[in-house]
Amino acid sequence: VRDVYAVLGSSADAVVSLSLNVNGALYCTLQFAAGQTTTETAIDGSTLPPLTVGSRLTLAVTAVGQTYPGADLTVVIRL
Repeated sequence: VRDVYAVLGSSADAVVSLSLNVNGALYCTLQFAAGQTTTETAIDGSTLPPLTVGSRLTLAVTAVGQTYPGADLTVVIRL
């Protein structure tokens, strides 16, 4: 993995947090600051374990904005 980051099509009015899981175990967390459409930082892939063939990726949205939750989420895993 080269890096992992996320983009929102429209920003939220509070912090948006995400947990990316591989085979049920936490792989990395991503966070958007209020009013931002890209994650605060990209996660450097050199700090993450490799993804193996057949791994199951799941995403949990753990926090969203209050009035404007954010919309059109895209998570990018660059290899």
